[in-house]
Amino acid sequence: MQLRQDRMSPMERIQTLFRYEKPDRVPINMISVGFVCRNIGRPVADGYRNPETYFNAFLWTAEQFGWDSIPQNCPHTVLGAADFGGEVRLPGSEFEGA
Repeated sequence: MQLRQDRMSPMERIQTLFRYEKPDRVPINMISVGFVCRNIGRPVADGYRNPETYFNAFLWTAEQFGWDSIPQNCPHTVLGAADFGGEVRLPGSEFEGA
């Protein structure tokens, strides 16, 4: 099966959506700290501990897979428990997620 070539860049695609116009294809948006870190060979916990690692891993992975989104680091979904006195254990193995 032959895939159709993109006619827009990721930025053009997102800007087109914000203008309520029709892009060349449906944009792909990902929020995946675990996947992008594993994709560059780093532990998942590095993405939660170090925003710069996550940012660079996301950009590289987005370009590799043709994602259209901008990096979105969401540690509050995992680390928010610490704000209320909870204990947070970050992922330590390749099969753990947060």
